[in-house]
Amino acid sequence: MTDSSDHFDTEFKPHSKHKHLIFKTYLDAWLRKLSLGERGHDKLYVVDAFAGAGFDAAGNPGSPLLAARAADEAIRQLHSQFGRTVDVRLIAIEKDPDRCLQLREALAEFTNARVHEGTLEQHRLTLEAEMADSPALYFVDPFGVALNGQLILNMLAKPQHEV
Repeated sequence: MTDSSDHFDTEFKPHSKHKHLIFKTYLDAWLRKLSLGERGHDKLYVVDAFAGAGFDAAGNPGSPLLAARAADEAIRQLHSQFGRTVDVRLIAIEKDPDRCLQLREALAEFTNARVHEGTLEQHRLTLEAEMADSPALYFVDPFGVALNGQLILNMLAKPQHEV
């Protein structure tokens, strides 16, 4: 597997940029689908489990910045076009302390975003308690990191949780 240690220290590779485009496109649709209609939810969670620094060395936004911007855009659109007030919360998790600090700075302007230092496994139970029955989309992109399959099954066990 490719070494991910310099992933944020250089410009994102084309495959990472494409992955981010796919993630943002899916997230845009997911946020609207789960907040509109008869069963529209008032609170949604997006969890970026391997968030990184928030951007690459060239300033290209990473998944947590894309998610925070998508959430803000969806909140504004749902309110202005549909009169819906939706609370979208982004939880970004990063293991590396230096990248975690960079990520906190990158997300400082977003009041709906929160950064946790550590791993998804360390924060899973607290997050599950907070989310209760709200829908959640987990972005799990463990580039170069082994992942516990049971952790994924636990996340999918709740209704309207996606990984």
